[in-house]
Amino acid sequence: MTAVDTATDAVLSALADAARWDRHADGLIHAFELLDQLVADTSRLRPRPHRNRGRREHQAVLRLRMGFEQFLDALTSATPLDAQRQEAVGQRHLDSASEVLAEVNRHDDLSEQLQERPLMEVLGADHGVAAGESFTDMIAGLGPKLGLTGDDISLQIAIDAVDVATAALDRVRVLEVSDYVAGLLKDHSEVLEDHDWRTELLAAILTVDSRANTFVQVTDSDEHDLIVVQKALDLMVTVRERGLRAGVAALLVAGGHASFEELSVQSVGPMLKAGERHLPGLRLDQLSRAVRDAGAHQDFQMDREAVLLDRGRSRFTVEEFIDQVLAGLELHQGIMRGIYVAMTESGVGLPSPAELSSRERLDVVRYMLAAAGVRDVDMSYDGPTVKITGRGDSLPWASVVAGIADILPKDVEMVALELTGDRQTLHGTAQLHAYRQLQPGDDPTRSDTELLRFLRATSVTRFAGQNPLETQIWTNIATHMSNERAGDSLADRVRRVISIRDVARDAAVDTAAIETLLAGLRSLGAPPTAGARARLAFAPLPKGTPPHN
Repeated sequence: MTAVDTATDAVLSALADAARWDRHADGLIHAFELLDQLVADTSRLRPRPHRNRGRREHQAVLRLRMGFEQFLDALTSATPLDAQRQEAVGQRHLDSASEVLAEVNRHDDLSEQLQERPLMEVLGADHGVAAGESFTDMIAGLGPKLGLTGDDISLQIAIDAVDVATAALDRVRVLEVSDYVAGLLKDHSEVLEDHDWRTELLAAILTVDSRANTFVQVTDSDEHDLIVVQKALDLMVTVRERGLRAGVAALLVAGGHASFEELSVQSVGPMLKAGERHLPGLRLDQLSRAVRDAGAHQDFQMDREAVLLDRGRSRFTVEEFIDQVLAGLELHQGIMRGIYVAMTESGVGLPSPAELSSRERLDVVRYMLAAAGVRDVDMSYDGPTVKITGRGDSLPWASVVAGIADILPKDVEMVALELTGDRQTLHGTAQLHAYRQLQPGDDPTRSDTELLRFLRATSVTRFAGQNPLETQIWTNIATHMSNERAGDSLADRVRRVISIRDVARDAAVDTAAIETLLAGLRSLGAPPTAGARARLAFAPLPKGTPPHN
């Protein structure tokens, strides 16, 4: 039982006793003392990653107290009508508290999901072939990270991605920074459209997120504190050298304090000092300088359960140290969110991955696989084939291929995966030409052309020796395509089913049911004198196949 449950039960019990005219003031006093203590306890800021949960609990407890106070007032109301009014107000406060506590539970569920499932899956971005849906949501969800689309929808999903990624950070602080950054960049589309900066921004987003994923995996494991601290410093140096550099640079240029040309030859240290002077809303001075600089120099020691920085002059518990590192990540995410908002308002999209260097392109692929739950990713080229290795038990292979197809060099024709898990090693392959035909916003439920692009991509894909779509799904699609449409001739229906059958053959799935369907369609056009052979060609479909009406 939580402290909230204990205090709530005590107050409810005391109020019930009082309502039965067994008015013992001691019980009420004790119950409300528990509640007041809980209000005080939850008002204190918790260290990250527990800060958001603490804030929400405090809000819930405040509303509980207001509700219980209304019920207490109802007991001493002059008339029954006044008592009913007080109780109604109190109930609204209690209902509001319940909603906030439900939000706390959702936060906990989200944290657990992020520990157990890839971020893309939690976001609902990975709804491609593996989930039996269209590529639409998957491509849109990857767009903010990879620049596959540049419209407002992709930027909105990017904002949502930041919101999910910051679940363990200080949500209030992230939104404050976001609003501040968006305000500074308003009406500065020339800054947001700078080609070199936009390329640096995309690389910063991807590399910081990749390091953050690695850090989360380590903190969720039973690794030694030394390893956790090392990964935290890796994250901090990436935040400092890539994330804050890209974000602060844009803000300094927008404020007229420097040009991109001047900042391009400046190290990040002086840039952050300029940010402290000219960008007060970022509160850069509140970031621990010892933690910020230790990442760059890898200057740390462990003393029992303490982290020593700056040659021992700064001392942190591991919890305090992680809190400070997450504060840096929090600032980065707030800046990125503000940039996304400014881009949305200015009609400026994210850069295309084709603009990245080879090294940054590799970072993108590693990020993609890490986001899909694969660890220790490596990539090598063997002529027209890219070989990817990693550790993991499974992944939405077709969706990942769709995400990286346009990132890989155009002369790469095939991608091969070797995924080593605890129990087995799985292999995946995909030919990239079909994936490169996919268009942003493709929805296979919208048109035959989009459906065929979707199916051709799945037909050249294998994972664990299987096609992503089961045979029955191919049959269902063919049955749907056989349905009569307005203005159709029988030949039109036959041609549609043949197109599905041909792609299914490429996918190496069993097309017997589709052939039977075709035979049935053709028999519909046979003249009455065609004989029993033509009429008998309309054989029953396999059990479970939906009727084509």
